[in-house]
Amino acid sequence: MSLPDFLVVGAMKAGTTSLCSDLAANPEIFFPSVKEPHTLVARSFEEESHYEEYRKLFVEAEKGQLCGEGSTGYTKLHKFERVPEKARAVLGKGTKIIYIVRNPIDRIQSHHYHLYRKGSVSKDIDREVKKVSDFIEASRYGMQIEPWIRKFGDKNKKIIKFENYISERKKVIKKTLDFLGVEVNSVELGAEKNEGENNLIPPQIGFLKKILHSQFYKTVIHPRIPKNMLDILKSKIYKKPPSRPNTLSKKTVNFLINKLNRDIEKISRIAGCNEKMWSVQEMNAIAGRS
Repeated sequence: MSLPDFLVVGAMKAGTTSLCSDLAANPEIFFPSVKEPHTLVARSFEEESHYEEYRKLFVEAEKGQLCGEGSTGYTKLHKFERVPEKARAVLGKGTKIIYIVRNPIDRIQSHHYHLYRKGSVSKDIDREVKKVSDFIEASRYGMQIEPWIRKFGDKNKKIIKFENYISERKKVIKKTLDFLGVEVNSVELGAEKNEGENNLIPPQIGFLKKILHSQFYKTVIHPRIPKNMLDILKSKIYKKPPSRPNTLSKKTVNFLINKLNRDIEKISRIAGCNEKMWSVQEMNAIAGRS
């Protein structure tokens, strides 16, 4: 059984699912059916039993296919310790790392709505982004990718700017396939798998939540349930998302820019950009209120 040749490590709310779908559209690439398995963040991962469970995700890969997986938890190093170290120990130093990043102000707003839909934070985005450290820490792209580069080397990393991916999707996928060593004449894009903010919301408390979030459900049960049956189950136990709250105020956007400015400079250098990946003007354009 195979293990990943490459990882798509995030960032959260920056197009990871779509990117993985587009890469998987190439017949030389294999992704498991489980979306974001997050196996490497588990504390018990280095135990032999968990290691074998990880292998099972790739059991259907054909000989010669490159295996990959994408989990945004891999660039939440403020929450999960030693993920790059575990990846290096299990996958080897030649593993390639892909990191897609997004205008941090835009990403934070999307991140907030993601948590608000689940009932994890209040509607007041200005208060929550200062209260919950995840919003800022997950946007420190330079800090998050540095440990991966230390473990796998600069030549084995690729930084993708979300905005470029959206505007030049096939071109970005072609360059990413080149990075992975896959030669293509034309690029096929994957099916749209992630409806994001339009998705129904699964149960967030109780026994059903434990089942739906368990590794056993993701790897064993879910892949065996027919799609039409899944749709019926979702219509019964999932709920509609709430409407979007207000956008960030200009004051809070300026607060976030000041917090993230040095890291934006860092990720821009790492990505080989001659200037900042997002200008102050671009980030301020997200603010909708005075």
